Amino acid sequence: MSSGIFRKYIDLINEAQDFSSQAKALRQRRIDTIREWVYQEIEVIYKGAATKGWDMTDNIADELGDHFAQVQRSGDPVLQRAYEMVRELSDSTPEEQAAGALEAMKMLKGQVDEESQNNDNGVGPFKIYVENHFIDQFPTLEEAESEVDFLRKSDPKSATHNWRIVDSTGKTVWEYDFGDDIDAARRD
Repeated sequence: MSSGIFRKYIDLINEAQDFSSQAKALRQRRIDTIREWVYQEIEVIYKGAATKGWDMTDNIADELGDHFAQVQRSGDPVLQRAYEMVRELSDSTPEEQAAGALEAMKMLKGQVDEESQNNDNGVGPFKIYVENHFIDQFPTLEEAESEVDFLRKSDPKSATHNWRIVDSTGKTVWEYDFGDDIDAARRD
């Protein structure tokens, strides 16, 4: 094994140990309610998926699953909905896990209302694609749309391409198809 590969292997082990220590520290905080416990577990899932790009299926199934009965008996509909939202992410990509965990954390903190849960704006970060090629990523849909508008106007050749913006769950939240413009021109 070459020293470069060995060094990368050691770095990965150290990174995993650091993350494990952070997760343990989160779990050590005083937990007064089941809602706080679930929030902290979801926070660990979010940090692992969002910052490290790790598949957090084991945490979702094992750590979160340990208190299934308590969540169900809690009688707290917000807690139950947030819990189920994250449990359904077990077979998802790390990006989808991070986005879902973030939404569940917001829900538990009371930062998400029914209207914002049902909107079509998606969950950031937002990725821009032209045809099927990744271009860039932006934290908000507005920034991504602004960038697409700039890129389309700055290169006349790109104006005829299929552009789309995809949220962190993989859902297309905005799309430009040149064929739509042609159809609209024909109708006029």
